[in-house]
Amino acid sequence: MIADVESWGGSCTPTARRCGPRSIAVLADQRPFGRSCPTVAQPRLHCATVSAGQPSNGPQDDPQLELTCRQGGDDVIVITVRGDLDLATVPQARTYLQDKTAARPGHVVLDMAGVGFMSSHGVRLLLDAHEGCDDIHGRLHLTGVSANQPVKRVLDITGLTLLLDIHDDQDHLLRTLAR
Repeated sequence: MIADVESWGGSCTPTARRCGPRSIAVLADQRPFGRSCPTVAQPRLHCATVSAGQPSNGPQDDPQLELTCRQGGDDVIVITVRGDLDLATVPQARTYLQDKTAARPGHVVLDMAGVGFMSSHGVRLLLDAHEGCDDIHGRLHLTGVSANQPVKRVLDITGLTLLLDIHDDQDHLLRTLAR
């Protein structure tokens, strides 16, 4: 299936359109990543979703998201994400990240191994966290991406694997950050 994407003007153009086993309609802003964090008008998307060969009603079918946080070192927090990062769950995830990073840790490790699906809203959340926008503090590090095809594919398609700090081994990353 192909996403039906309407351009919303200006210098922003869609960079990836694809619908897969669940749906993915990824849009990326073409401005440099070092920009300030203005509110960007949301594009209008329509993309049918499929689950086990049957159409679903979209992200509201399973709005479950489990977030857990633990201390990973003196100045490091590790947040484990389980579930989908989509329109229905990203507001909850954003609020959780804002709350857990309010003390301004130096590093935030997001364990993405339990993410089953990530929409463009999940991509925007990762970019905001990476850029320190929207009251999300700390240098972002991702783990659990390489072995997680749904997340890895979205980050590969959008080119974010080159931008984001992604690690295969969380224990090694935590030992490195502890030094």
